[in-house]
Amino acid sequence: VDLNMFAPREKPQDLVDKYSLKDKNVLLFVGRLDNDKGVIELIEIFNSYYKTNNNARLVCIGKSTISTGLDNRLKHRCGELNIDDKVIFIPSIPFNDMPKYYNLADIYISPQHYPQQFDFAMLEALASGLPLISMNMGGARDFIETTNNGYLCESYNEFTEAIKMCRYEHLKFRSRQIAEQYFSKEVVAKKVKEIYERVLS
Repeated sequence: VDLNMFAPREKPQDLVDKYSLKDKNVLLFVGRLDNDKGVIELIEIFNSYYKTNNNARLVCIGKSTISTGLDNRLKHRCGELNIDDKVIFIPSIPFNDMPKYYNLADIYISPQHYPQQFDFAMLEALASGLPLISMNMGGARDFIETTNNGYLCESYNEFTEAIKMCRYEHLKFRSRQIAEQYFSKEVVAKKVKEIYERVLS
């Protein structure tokens, strides 16, 4: 990950104003809107958390395929729960603008159904100094040290409490530290070089 591009910064005021997020507790999800990503559960998790903190907002960046039309189902469910003005759906963002959206957030959440070996969005959130919450599976285990920079959950019922516990500053510091120690371009290039040298020796 490019640690200069993705880094902890102040919340961008233009986006705070654009989405009316002044003094809000912003949860962020980035990814394709489909069942494998746990986006249906994401709405239910946010609704549960919102009942405990009405300053909470959820920003979802991504879209579903035309065949599933899941984004419309999600919006409909938000309406049923009366949280449609608390959840912000953004179909796509130019890659160069993505760092500002990570900086807009307070917590990154990924309630995936199936193991994903390497989640680039989660890595970008890590480098941006965000606490991370995910199901305990796949590549999320490489990014999250439970209680140190986020939480690995065994069930969706654990997410609301995990979100409450992710508002401590030391978690943000540790996320950035993990990105610098293990996932910078230089560190990854060195690891790849070592692997090639072992294979060729």
